[in-house]
Amino acid sequence: MNHLTVKKSSKVAAVDFVPAWGDLEGNIRRLAEAAEKVAAQGVDYAVFPETAVSGYLFSDSAELAPYLAGSDCYLVMYGNQDCQLKKAQNQLHQAGIQVKVNLLEGDNSIVDELCNFAVQHHIDLIIMGAFGHSRLRQFFTGSHTTEMIHKTPVSLLIIR
Repeated sequence: MNHLTVKKSSKVAAVDFVPAWGDLEGNIRRLAEAAEKVAAQGVDYAVFPETAVSGYLFSDSAELAPYLAGSDCYLVMYGNQDCQLKKAQNQLHQAGIQVKVNLLEGDNSIVDELCNFAVQHHIDLIIMGAFGHSRLRQFFTGSHTTEMIHKTPVSLLIIR
């Protein structure tokens, strides 16, 4: 019989990390050093700034194209959004980003369908936008972004 050990508390660190603009290799090296330093201090979870690796604040999808070259990229939407899906595909294509397009439908929630898709297609990273809704609406309906954070089986990058 397997016994599950539940940890009662976790040590979390918010790391003050200022990336060097465009120095991807240097940022990755310094980021790894910072992660090792906090791990040596017994930290369970470390939070780094969203631009910690690249040092970039992308203002246009064309700026992402070189980083996605040679990768299998999927553009996935859920429900009756065929027009928006084609529009997004065209924007990415114009930026030099080739994608495989999938419109998901099903009996599961949006988040469950996205998580299932990620597993079925061996996806390593999900990049999704976070749309701000009122605090009142989020209280009553929740947020897909929050649910993805809790349920996704792969790395998740949220862009605002």
